[in-house]
Amino acid sequence: MIINNPKTLTELIENLSFEIAEDWLAIRKAKRLPLTSTALKAIEREAFKARLTPAKAIEKSAEEGWCGFKASWLVNASNTQNNNQLRHQNIQNTASYHKEYVEPVESLEDRRKASEQLKKLQSMIKERK
Repeated sequence: MIINNPKTLTELIENLSFEIAEDWLAIRKAKRLPLTSTALKAIEREAFKARLTPAKAIEKSAEEGWCGFKASWLVNASNTQNNNQLRHQNIQNTASYHKEYVEPVESLEDRRKASEQLKKLQSMIKERK
């Protein structure tokens, strides 16, 4: 059985909106992948593995432009997101490190000059006493 009508799909999948069904079937149609009952059962099985309802799995597929759904795709997407967050944190840590340790080293010459000026002032004060 081939399912190519959003209304039919919403009748088969509980809580699936017509709009999402329509969008997802359009993605499948563009990729020339008709939705068969076998493919739909596979999506339901993968949704269960991902602890999602079939409606949520199809919604995620429509959002991502996927014509199917695999639980492992969520893990990979999550890992990518985590990697991006780690990369951002590393950039922030590098900036903090640079500000705390590198920039002061760059101004060592200024510190040396300030130290020399302080020593001169201290010696002038001692001379006045």
